[in-house]
Amino acid sequence: LFASKAVPRPLAVSVPFLLAALAFFLLGANYIQIAETLVVLRPGAEGMQAGSGGSHSTADTPIFKLNVYSLFYSIHMLRKMKLDVLANVLVFFSGILPYTKLGLMLLAWILPRPIMPKTLRGNILLAVDQFGKFSLVDIFVVQFIGATLHASVDIGQILSPPAPGNSAGLSGSLAGKDPSALLLTDFSVGFASFVLATVGSLVLGHICLYCHTEDLALQSAVRLRAHHQDKGDQPLEIMPASSQASVADSEAHVSGGGGGARSCRERLVGIALLVTLAMMLCGVFLRAYTVHLTTPFGTLTRASYSIFGMAQFLPNLAADPSSFSSWFGRITYIVFALVITPCHLLILIIFWFWRVPRRHVAATATMARVLFAWSALDVVVASMVVTLLELRTNEPLVLNGHQ
Repeated sequence: LFASKAVPRPLAVSVPFLLAALAFFLLGANYIQIAETLVVLRPGAEGMQAGSGGSHSTADTPIFKLNVYSLFYSIHMLRKMKLDVLANVLVFFSGILPYTKLGLMLLAWILPRPIMPKTLRGNILLAVDQFGKFSLVDIFVVQFIGATLHASVDIGQILSPPAPGNSAGLSGSLAGKDPSALLLTDFSVGFASFVLATVGSLVLGHICLYCHTEDLALQSAVRLRAHHQDKGDQPLEIMPASSQASVADSEAHVSGGGGGARSCRERLVGIALLVTLAMMLCGVFLRAYTVHLTTPFGTLTRASYSIFGMAQFLPNLAADPSSFSSWFGRITYIVFALVITPCHLLILIIFWFWRVPRRHVAATATMARVLFAWSALDVVVASMVVTLLELRTNEPLVLNGHQ
C-alpha cells in the first residue's frame, strides 16, 4: 500500500510514523497507573448517601490505598491472587492484541505484493479492523472491579451495634454524625491514554482497509481498460472503489430487488434484525449481576446492576466524580457499550428495509462496517463475565499484615 497509486503520497508516508507513535503511546499507557482503589473516610450522613448514589463530598479523607491498576502490575497481582484466567485475558487482549494489531497493519502497509499477496493483506486488515475493539477489555475489567468492590460502611454501627430491644442502638441516636468508610475507585491519566491509543489504532485500521479496497479497485480498473484497449474498444474511465460500489449496489433494492416478492431468507434476516435490536434495548435494562460483600462484622453491601445501571452508577465509584478521568471513563463506557451498538443495528435495518439512494449506498455501507468495528457491547459483557467469575468466592479475603 505504501507504493500504491491509489494512496496519496502524504498519507503513504505518514501512516508508518503514526503506527510507530501509537505503539509508543500505548506502551507508555501500559506503564502508567490506570486507576486506584481507595478507602475513603466521609463524615456524617454524606458517606451513606454516596453509597446509595449521592454526590462527592469535599470532606473526603483518603486513609488507605487498597490497590492500584496498571496493565503489567495488575497482571502480576492477579497471578499472585491465583486469578489466572483474568490475568491471561488481560495479557492477550490488552497486552498482546494491541501490539500485534499495530504490527500487522505496518507489515500490510510496507510489504510488497510478492511477499504479502493482496488476498492475505485484505484478510489481515479485515480481521484487524473488526476485532481491534477487544483491546478495551482491560478498561472494562477495571470498571467492573470498581463496581464489585464498591462499599459503604457506617463506622458507628460497627462500633456501637444495636442493643437488645433497641433496634436503633447508639448509632441511632447519632444518626448522620458518625463517619462512614467507602471503597472508591479513581481513574487516572493512564486510563485516558490507553483508550485514546486504542481509538487511534481503530481509526488507522479503517484507513488501511479503505486504502486496500481502493488499491484493488484501481488494479481491477487498469486490467479492464488494458483488456478493452487490446480488443480495440474505447478506453474506460477508471472509477474509485466507492463509485463502483455505488453503481453496483444501487442496481437492486437490498431488501428484495426493487419492491418485488421477498424470499423467505430475506424475511428472516429482516425479522432477525428487528428482534436483535429489541432484545438489545431490553437486555441493557435488565439485571446483569448482583454483588454481595460480607465480612465477619456483617454485610458490607448487596447491590444489583444492569448494563445501563452501570453507566448511572459509575460516578459513585470515583472519589472525585467531576474529574476529567472520571468523566472520560463514563463517556467511554456509554459510547462503546450503549450508543454505538443500537446505531449500528438501526443502520442495518434502514439498509435492509428501505431503498438507499444511489449516491449514499457506499457511504452507508462504510458507516455500517465502521460502527460494527466500534460496537463493544460484546466486549463489555465478556469483561463482566470473566471478572465476576474470577472474583466470585465464598472464601474470606486475607489481607497482608499492614492492611
